[in-house]
Amino acid sequence: MSSIGNKVCRGAVALFVVAVVFTALAGAVLASPASGSLVERVRGIEIWPGMPEGGEMHGATFIGIVEGSHPGVMFASINYRPPHHGPYSKNHIISGQWGVFGNGGSLRGRFAGGHVNWRKSGKISHIKTTFGAGNSGSGSHGGFEGKLNEFYMPPRINGELTLVFGKSGPRKGTY
Repeated sequence: MSSIGNKVCRGAVALFVVAVVFTALAGAVLASPASGSLVERVRGIEIWPGMPEGGEMHGATFIGIVEGSHPGVMFASINYRPPHHGPYSKNHIISGQWGVFGNGGSLRGRFAGGHVNWRKSGKISHIKTTFGAGNSGSGSHGGFEGKLNEFYMPPRINGELTLVFGKSGPRKGTY
C-alpha cells in the first residue's frame, strides 16, 4: 500500500475509533420531537468494503458526519447481494445496522431493505434504503437516499437521512 493509502487508512481507523468512543459515551435522548420527522445531511467514507460470503457481501461499513439541526457522527454497516457490482448493475441491501450519535444522545436501528443502482462507470451509484429506528414497536423508521462515489479512495458517500418518529416518540438511548 502506498504512503498516501496508509495515511488514509490510519485516518479512517482513527475516525472510526472516535465514533466508537462517542457511541459508548452517548446515552441520553437527542433533542427531537415526540412525533414528526427530521431530515439531516450526511457526508462520509467507506472504511471497510465488506467480506464476500456465498452470494452476499457482509459488513460493508461507512462512517461520517451528520450536519443539520442535530449534528453528530454516524455509522452504517450493510449486507447486500450480489457481492460485486459493475456498470448498470444493482445491489439489494438485505440487512445491516446503523447509528447516529450527537451531543444529546443516540439513535440506532436496523436496515429493512434498499438498493444500490450503479451508473455506466460502475464507480458512482444511487443509494436508497429503508430502516427501523429506536425501540421495537416505537413506530419510528426512516431511510437514507444519496450517492456513493468510488472514484475517490476511500469511497465517499453523501445524501439525506430521514427519520420519522412514531407515536411513542423517543425513549432513553434512542430517538
